[in-house]
Amino acid sequence: MKTKIDKKTVLVACIFVVSFIVLFSKLMLPTTIQIFLEGEDTQISEVPNLYTFSDVVIILISSIFLTASAAYLLVPIPLSESEKRKIRDEVCKRLSGEAKGIYSILMESKGVMFQSELVERSGLPKASVSLILSRLEAEGLIEKKRHGMSNLIVLK
Repeated sequence: MKTKIDKKTVLVACIFVVSFIVLFSKLMLPTTIQIFLEGEDTQISEVPNLYTFSDVVIILISSIFLTASAAYLLVPIPLSESEKRKIRDEVCKRLSGEAKGIYSILMESKGVMFQSELVERSGLPKASVSLILSRLEAEGLIEKKRHGMSNLIVLK
């Protein structure tokens, strides 16, 4: 099953990378400050590894963008029931024969059904239903959950 990557995800991934690079460079290479002292004689003194106010602002903004983009990329957004239904309808169109019938029965039962009930409603032999379910599970369309002496079939 191919995964589509939309433009928004690509943009957020780019923001993540740029924020990481900016944050890393600012933390690893802080600004060196030069101090000129005047008085009897002029001296130049360097204070290494000091963060200026602008460095702190850049680090803070980069951290915020890095955190927000990481959260967007890592936290899954749950699909609404209508979106799930649309995806399941597309999957059903792609299937053929008995697998399509089994998948349709599962969709009608709101995506959860015992394997024995699925055998009864489909009218197919147990072995055929078991083979079809194994194929659907291998494709990532369903999940078999052991429930006592039976299997509970769940649409993904």
